[in-house]
Amino acid sequence: DMVDAGLSNDNEYSFFSSFLTAAEYGSLKSGSLEDTLKVLRNKIGGHRAFIFSYDTHQHSFETLASIDFEPTTLAKVAKSLANGRGGSLPLDRPLLVTHLGGDRKRMFDYLMINSESIGAFISLPIQLSEEVSGLVYIDKDDPTASGFTKANLDFAIAFSDILGFKSSEEQKRRLTQDNRRLKDQLQKQLAFPNIITA
Repeated sequence: DMVDAGLSNDNEYSFFSSFLTAAEYGSLKSGSLEDTLKVLRNKIGGHRAFIFSYDTHQHSFETLASIDFEPTTLAKVAKSLANGRGGSLPLDRPLLVTHLGGDRKRMFDYLMINSESIGAFISLPIQLSEEVSGLVYIDKDDPTASGFTKANLDFAIAFSDILGFKSSEEQKRRLTQDNRRLKDQLQKQLAFPNIITA
């Protein structure tokens, strides 16, 4: 029947099972954004990674998830990108860099990432509903390691849709937390005058 066919290997849309282990697929379904980023990083042989959300109106970036980056470094990178100094990380198309030299090296100085420790990197925009909502960055922190391949880039591009949905979930989770915190503060402020006048 149709259900059995859908659950079988004949389902043309069950392509994830051919690329991901059961544990990796489980991380996609129920894991955090960082867990999902780790799946991509591991699949393409990267080392360090981050995901920024992007606010198109304020032209600002915020860290949503990271692997092996210091928060202070990411804050500096976000500020550099917002100031336009990171123009070499495009928001309109993916970027694969397999060799850092000349202008590429200087770009990392602007971004305040030590270019001496980077062998190659992939950067790609995250899009939701045709609008850029974030940026993914993955590098190899060993200059002697082999670079990323076109297959790595292709997989990362295909995977970016999943990161887009997970990023959206993370932003909603943070917004809900902020709203709860503000509501609690307001309730405390409103309760305080009642204590004094009672």
